[in-house]
Amino acid sequence: MNRIYYWAKNFQDIADVINELSENERFIIPKFLLRAQLVEFALKYLLTHAPYKPSKGLGKKPVEEMTMGEVIKKLRECQESHFDKIIEAAEDFKELRNEVTHRLLTTDKTVFEIEQLILDKFDVADNIENQIVRFANFVEHALSVNFEEIS
Repeated sequence: MNRIYYWAKNFQDIADVINELSENERFIIPKFLLRAQLVEFALKYLLTHAPYKPSKGLGKKPVEEMTMGEVIKKLRECQESHFDKIIEAAEDFKELRNEVTHRLLTTDKTVFEIEQLILDKFDVADNIENQIVRFANFVEHALSVNFEEIS
């Protein structure tokens, strides 16, 4: 088994822990922000460890310092159809994360209104996590099949 398999397992385990933190909607904002960090980390991991690379290279800026938008742009540059669903889900998630953080910092919205926004669109967070896990499972399967064919 390769490192993407182990990483995907760890990603899923951490996502499960975040989701179990509390069913209490009072903690929905911190729970969402933790998921956002995990997703950003996952996208950066995929960019650096997946078998597909951006056509223009990673560039001079270290991946750790890239924003989520920059990482999504680099994933798009890979021109790999296996990334299409991840990119689409990541764009939706990035927009939601930006909307939530913008409302937290710059508007007169109440915490309840922000929590409601997250609850109304929580499927966006679920979708990106599912797409990341599906991709990692695909890579694991593809690599194991190719390894068996070579052996």
